[in-house]
Amino acid sequence: MGSQSRELKHRGVILHKQPYRETSYILDIFSPEQGFITILAKGIKNSRTSTAGLLETLNELDFVSYKNPESNWHIFKSGDVIKAHLFDCTYPQAQLLLAAAEFIRQLEITAEDRSTFYDLLISYVTYIKNVEQNGIAIFWRYLLRNFKLLGIFLETDNCIICNNNPLSFYGFIPTQSGFICNNCYHPARDSQIIRLRAESSELLKNLSKIGNYLHEIKISSDSGKEITRILLLHLKEHFHKDFHLRSLDNYFTE
Repeated sequence: MGSQSRELKHRGVILHKQPYRETSYILDIFSPEQGFITILAKGIKNSRTSTAGLLETLNELDFVSYKNPESNWHIFKSGDVIKAHLFDCTYPQAQLLLAAAEFIRQLEITAEDRSTFYDLLISYVTYIKNVEQNGIAIFWRYLLRNFKLLGIFLETDNCIICNNNPLSFYGFIPTQSGFICNNCYHPARDSQIIRLRAESSELLKNLSKIGNYLHEIKISSDSGKEITRILLLHLKEHFHKDFHLRSLDNYFTE
């Protein structure tokens, strides 16, 4: 069987790129049709052609590959860039874009859900480039929307105990996947609760509509790290593994 008969046409976004041997790259691509694909781009690393510029992290492209039946890898043949999402963005924006790519790579997405997750990712990376301040809040909102798709919705309006809508939360209970209000707090629950800073509580209460307040709020590094840790802990509780977003370490130390 010739390579022509094994050619596949995809649309996808490059989530990760790493060198392979002296002249090639391995690309992790997320496609709305095929899901996660590993592609070997042979001889690209030292190429002086325009092809090398196609294959940057978070480039969205239409591409052609062919699959070796003896391997799970695809071999890159050609491609056309639709959008270079990392182009012409600030350092904080770049870290928030890369964090989304890191997050998606750690998920297991069913075939029927691929296009929904893909559309949400592209919507986020397109939108974040227009956010000049407090972009981390938009990333949190992006995570919450993914939680809903994953079936692990996290309620940020109501108390997990009384189901009322309080003015603020006392803390987060990982094992119950929710926030507890001051009225429901009891010292007997201390071992279960992660106490929230007042600033974090206020941000979480407004998270579902945070886009309306981006220019009115200030997010400290401490609260930013605290809320991020809680959202990642929520993931860990449900999937029983750690989620690592190293780009956010860069974001908070910038």
